Amino acid sequence: MTSKSVIALAKRIMEKAQYASITYSGVEKLAEEMKKEEPIVFELTAYPDVIEYEEIKLMLLTSAVDYCSWYCDFDLFDSKSQKTLMYAILGRAYALNNRKIDTRMIEIVLELMVQNGIRTMVNKRLVDLRQTMSKILPQSDDLTIVEKISNGKGGDVEPLLDELVRTVPVFADDPFYRKALAFFIQLYKKFGWFGESVKELPMPADHLNARYLYDKGCIHYIAPLYLDIKANKPIEEGSRAECEIRATTVLSCQKLSELTGWSIPQIDTWFWLHQNECVTPFHLTRTTAY
Repeated sequence: MTSKSVIALAKRIMEKAQYASITYSGVEKLAEEMKKEEPIVFELTAYPDVIEYEEIKLMLLTSAVDYCSWYCDFDLFDSKSQKTLMYAILGRAYALNNRKIDTRMIEIVLELMVQNGIRTMVNKRLVDLRQTMSKILPQSDDLTIVEKISNGKGGDVEPLLDELVRTVPVFADDPFYRKALAFFIQLYKKFGWFGESVKELPMPADHLNARYLYDKGCIHYIAPLYLDIKANKPIEEGSRAECEIRATTVLSCQKLSELTGWSIPQIDTWFWLHQNECVTPFHLTRTTAY
């Protein structure tokens, strides 16, 4: 099962940790802070079946392309408005291309990005964009997973998560399955699907969640790693240090969920809403996983 494999991987990595650790007193302190507020309640959306199918397909695309988290330097997506704009560009390109995800759509996306002034993104992440979108193209004409998700929305999320990483390669090229987990969390936030089973999902291990946890004293980095992050030095994808950053994120959030009773989608949203409190920089990793 995908969720259990992520948690098991995180535990294995931390058995021989060299660069990062969990500060459980910090986790407990953050849990107490969170419990002072009511758990986040999501405003749900309902669509007719035909529109719902297209919405799932578009959300699958944006999750695959990872519109929110492309970065390598701080001049990428330096404002929330650009993140919102990128989502709008993907949706516009999808509509202009008659709801087809193909090579023509990639070119439309790139053209719209330039027209809307996201030149840094085009220059620095052009290769990533082409590679990531091309991984989903072979499945785009017959995405049976979309129909399975729509039909299975009232059931357990885990079989659908397993199916997604098995059938769509772009969601399977990261051992922490960050994009796949984020996709199903987005569906839950928007539609309220999959019920209590969503609580079993691990936290998507990315730069934003790791940054928040470090800033709140929930995770600790040894001096060389912290100094590299502070100096904006790249942390190599798949390196021991990067894997430990991600593993501590997963396990810290699992503990937070136990202490607060909040679901991972609620904790993820809390981090997003409070991200501006952070003073620590993101760790910079050249990756399309997050």
